[in-house]
Amino acid sequence: MFIIAKGRPVKKDADVAVVTQDMLRSIRDETTKKPSRQAAVIDRNEIEKMKQRTKIETAEMIKEQAKLSTQMRDTKLADSNARKARMQAMDRERANKVPPTDIEQSNRNKDVGILSKAQSLGMKFIFVSRERYKELTRDEKKAKHLCAQDAIYMIPEGGSNALAVKGVAEMLTEEDLTADYLCCSVGTGATLAGLVEAARPQQQVLGFAALDHHDLAAEVGRFTKKSTYEIVHDYTFGGYAKVSDELISCMNEWLRQTGVLFDPVYTAKMMYGILDRVRRGAIPKGSVILAIHTGGLQGIEGMNSRLEKKNAPLILTSCSKKAS
Repeated sequence: MFIIAKGRPVKKDADVAVVTQDMLRSIRDETTKKPSRQAAVIDRNEIEKMKQRTKIETAEMIKEQAKLSTQMRDTKLADSNARKARMQAMDRERANKVPPTDIEQSNRNKDVGILSKAQSLGMKFIFVSRERYKELTRDEKKAKHLCAQDAIYMIPEGGSNALAVKGVAEMLTEEDLTADYLCCSVGTGATLAGLVEAARPQQQVLGFAALDHHDLAAEVGRFTKKSTYEIVHDYTFGGYAKVSDELISCMNEWLRQTGVLFDPVYTAKMMYGILDRVRRGAIPKGSVILAIHTGGLQGIEGMNSRLEKKNAPLILTSCSKKAS
């Protein structure tokens, strides 16, 4: 049996009783009833009853519980990794069955990015910090001075300067100037300004914003004093380089119908806006519309990479059949 004195357990026969505070309270209550006693004598049966009433957690039990918890966590992690591996294997198997897109096949044939492609064609890159870039672009006089020193011609961001505006204006032919509408996408505003400068009085010039920037008129105002144009902000699709399934579907259908490919950042949004305005009657049926395609097709590869990660529809770059 165990002898448990007031305050602490006492050895007897090489046995030690491990008790909790609740057990000690029970002992205290027992000895309080009989003050003459200095100790309570408790046999093994009573100890077992106490164990059932007051759960005793020894160091061994706590260690065992921690071990079980660790095993359960490891088992769950192993199951999760195995499930992930199975899904990846299924994705690879599915990908092998689906014919690669033109862009995917191109990537397989030559793993070259846009900058690497440009470098292979002779372009030289000098990388600078963000702070240095801001310094060069904010201080135009300093930038011109540095460029003059190194015999460099500096093209501003977006290619927007007075020469760019002049180039756009000179691009239009006499036939172009008979159209009812001149349309382009708007980023920095130089292309729109060039169209405004060249447009005839009877022509309407529409610029379709490619980003959520409601001060675009001020940007255009840097290059032209005319105000005979309209900037449409209804087709940005959430902002610069943002797209939706609806926009991609429109691009792909247009490619099937006409064989003409647009880029998702600029020209696709312009074309979507033109078609929507025609459907709604904002542009009368029978109008002659000149839409300026400003390129940017090299960006499709990167956009498709993003769309693929989101499991979203991809932009077609070719079509085997044209809809009749």
